[in-house]
Parts: sequence; C-alpha cells; structure tokens
Amino acid sequence: MLYGATAWDPVLIIAQIAALQCLFYLTLGVLQAVMLASTVGSLSAMHLFEWQLLGVHTLTGWLAVGANLGTALLGAVYLMWIVERAKRCLDFASTVYLLHFVFVWAAGRSFPLSLVWWGTNACGLLLMALLGEWLCVRREMADIPLSSLRTRGGRDTTSAAGASSASASGSPGGAARTGSSSAGPSQPRASIASQSKRPPSRERGGDVERDPLLMEMGQMGLPVSSSAGSVGGLGGASASSSGAQATRFLAESRLQGRSSLNGGLDNS
Repeated sequence: MLYGATAWDPVLIIAQIAALQCLFYLTLGVLQAVMLASTVGSLSAMHLFEWQLLGVHTLTGWLAVGANLGTALLGAVYLMWIVERAKRCLDFASTVYLLHFVFVWAAGRSFPLSLVWWGTNACGLLLMALLGEWLCVRREMADIPLSSLRTRGGRDTTSAAGASSASASGSPGGAARTGSSSAGPSQPRASIASQSKRPPSRERGGDVERDPLLMEMGQMGLPVSSSAGSVGGLGGASASSSGAQATRFLAESRLQGRSSLNGGLDNS
C-alpha cells in the first residue's frame, strides 16, 4: 500500500494502543497456558502480572521467560499489521511495555525487583521494536503488482464511461444537447463564410456612403480595400500598390466624366 503524510488522529492512536495491549496479553496468556500447564497447577489472569514467576533457577521460571519472549516476537507481527509504519514501531512497543510495567506494579502492589523480569522485558522490547520495524520496512518496500492496478483502472474507466452514457441517455434533453453541441462548431463557420461573401459596401457602409470615390468603385464592381476607408482615402493606404492605383485611376476617371456630363446638361 502507498503511504503519504499522515495527520494527527488521537482516536486512531488510542485504538491502536488498545488493540496492541489486548493482543499482547491474549498472546501471553495463551503461551503461558500452553507452556506452564504442566508445571503450574492452576493458572489465572494474575499470572500475567506476577513478576515473581520469572526466574532462572526453576523450569517454571524459564518457561515463563520463554512465554514473554514469544509474546514479543508475535508482537512484532502485530505491529506490522496494526501500526504499519516502521518509524512508529519503537513508540508503540515502548508504550505496550510501559503499560505492562504499570499493570504489574498495580496488580502485584509492589515494585518489580527481579533482575530477570527487567532483563526479559528489556529483551522483549528490543525484539518487538526491531523485528516490527524490519517487517514494516519489508512491507513498505514490497513491489506493487501493476497488473492489478491496470485491471482496477480499466474497471474504473469502464464504470465511469457507463455512468456518463447512462446519465446522457436518461436525461430528457440529452439528445437535444448532444445535437446542439455537435452542430455548434459549424454555425460560426457558416456565419464567417456568409460575412466573407458580403459586398464591401455593406462591411464598411459608413465609409462608402461618405466617400464618393468608394461609392463609384462599388458601383463599378471593383474591390474596395479595407485600408481605403482609413483617413486619407485610398491613396494614403495603397499608394505603393500598382493594382490599387489603377483601380483608383479608373474610379476617378469615371467620376470626373460623370461630373462633367452632369455639368454640361445643367448648362444646356
């Protein structure tokens, strides 16, 4: 699994500590019941907190030491499954053994004075923390199967596509929206094409109506340049073009001829 930045969650931490403590005593009780059943007449829950039980001079003491060390080894497995983070194994293992010390002191109503008990619990703490870190590191460094990720991603993509198609077909205006969206891009193209086919006199109607030269060019069917409507007329914008000069010359000649004809008719 993937690990990221974890937030402070006291409820989760308390739940993890409680789970580890319960599993610690459950495992210790089971191992004591298995290993001490033949040497101890009747076992009870008080044997979990009896520090005088551990020793090196009797078989029962050695078996009790073995039960505590076996509990520490299985506690490392519990850290891997509950804590899942290598850098937190020492904290949780220390908390488990600290609470165990408090319970032993409270249940026996005396401070544990046995060096064997202290040495056994110190070794148990080191085994549980170090082995738990090693197991967590191995789990964190495990390879993630890409085949499962591909399969999961394909299923998610298929389900998302099915949901989107179902929502589109289920809505009353889904088909209408689909048709309008498909026809939408063609409408601007049609409008652009229609605008490009309009005569120049319509595109620049104000300039054509104000300039008689441009009006004459429009009546002759000559193309009107977009720069002809600027300040200064056609001469300032397209004087460098021979085609524009020819067009302007034709328009001016026709305009002068028409004006002279109108003048002669007026004089007559």
